[in-house]
Amino acid sequence: MFADHVFHVVDTHTEGEPTRIVLSGVNVKGEDIIEKREYFKEHYDWIRTALLHEPRGHSDQFGAVLVPSDIADFGVIYMDTSGYLDMCGHATMGVATVLVELGIIEKKEPYTTVKLETPAGLVEAKAKVKGGVVKEVTVVDVPSFYVGEFVIEYPGRGKIKVDVAFGGNFYVIADARDLGLRVRREYIKELIPTALKLIKVANEQIKVQHPRKGVQNRINLAMLTDEPEREDSDGKNVVIWGEGSVDRSPCGTGSASRVATLYSKGILKEGDIFVHESILGTQFRIKIVGTTKIGEYTAIIPEITGSAYITKISQDIISKNDPLWKGFLLR
Repeated sequence: MFADHVFHVVDTHTEGEPTRIVLSGVNVKGEDIIEKREYFKEHYDWIRTALLHEPRGHSDQFGAVLVPSDIADFGVIYMDTSGYLDMCGHATMGVATVLVELGIIEKKEPYTTVKLETPAGLVEAKAKVKGGVVKEVTVVDVPSFYVGEFVIEYPGRGKIKVDVAFGGNFYVIADARDLGLRVRREYIKELIPTALKLIKVANEQIKVQHPRKGVQNRINLAMLTDEPEREDSDGKNVVIWGEGSVDRSPCGTGSASRVATLYSKGILKEGDIFVHESILGTQFRIKIVGTTKIGEYTAIIPEITGSAYITKISQDIISKNDPLWKGFLLR
């Protein structure tokens, strides 16, 4: 046989950011999505590297594996070229678009609701359908909260102010101009190492703890902010994480973190909409639809809206005769 494993895969992009969605070929064990993710990490991490790394993927590829769930339509394992995340807004929009467009969940106009079990909690996605086509997806993200403002020592810059917040993952948020940069395409080669260093020093100087068991208690992502370039945007950002992955979209969980920060500082209130711009100029709309308590934190309930598009449907073949069957990365 030329194929040892075959995976049914659908590729999407959400406002520029790719997601490779694995629909079949994976059998995981566990009582909930956190246990299933741990089982996947232990037994199937080669699927992540084979499908996301070269030669099938690239250094900024993102992925989502759909698994059965007892409490939602599906469970989702979010993954990238360097590991796993608890939640991802752009990937959730891609997953919802695929499930509705392919008829896995019955398409209904004007809205079709998709419920997903994620390691960060239950997430509801509402696909807006018009003329039989998904036009946009609104994700009700997990409760998102502001941890606080900190002054940290950044090598070569001295003391800088940063915010730390949770929107499905923990983020360190800094103004790019405080680091001598701008959130513009022409700065991307400088933004990547700067953000990675920011994550490193933030984890050395700041400790985070989520009240919910199973959430990764470290700062995994950095958001660098700037003034928007579009008149119809309220802010601009780029999110960088892992070994240098760059979010092309405005970033769903990052946007939730930033809006939670602005709410905590009194800049936004319940009912407000914040339009967040990506490094490409694409947009998400984030609305504060409610508040709740997560342990000691006052959390917002954010609704995040954007559009995802199917770009490819494929059968990805893994042959162990191939010496590079597990994939590789060149950066």
